[in-house]
Amino acid sequence: MSGTTEALLAPFERMQTLLQLPNHSRSYHNTIHVAGDLRRYGLREFYRGVSSIILRNSVSNMLWFGLRGPIRDMLPGDPEHAADCSFCSTVRDFVSGALLGAVISTVFFPLNVAKSVMQQRVGVKHRGWIWTLRVVHQERGSISALYRGVTVNFVRALVSWGIINASYEWLSKMFEDSALSSHVE
Repeated sequence: MSGTTEALLAPFERMQTLLQLPNHSRSYHNTIHVAGDLRRYGLREFYRGVSSIILRNSVSNMLWFGLRGPIRDMLPGDPEHAADCSFCSTVRDFVSGALLGAVISTVFFPLNVAKSVMQQRVGVKHRGWIWTLRVVHQERGSISALYRGVTVNFVRALVSWGIINASYEWLSKMFEDSALSSHVE
């Protein structure tokens, strides 16, 4: 479920994509203008590219939640004494989240490419992510070209997922400690 909730907000991402493209900058003046134009084609037009979002997020989240604990436990440091060193625990949470998030983000990067290309089209036949990746592959000439821009994505994911995981663990511990202390009283 957590992987598909972003799909509900796909129309906002779709409109943002159209506003950012140079070939649409003369056609669209603002978000309301884009929404009005997309509405002419029906609700489905707002959700162009949603299949790649659902696939990317669903599989990514399954991997994320399934692997973040085991990866954290493989990092140096003694998890038994993590409570003794809050900073050490936070660093382990950051590093495990950063590495996992960056790797997952890199693996699924071609789905982001497909989504972006799909969302650039307006009022034409809807094509799936597989068809779109084939076309992009043909246009760019190689599989590695599907990863154009992946370095920036990797660095962004490294930082953001490290922060997200460390924050999540810190908040979980805080709520757990709060629940335990209120239960004891």
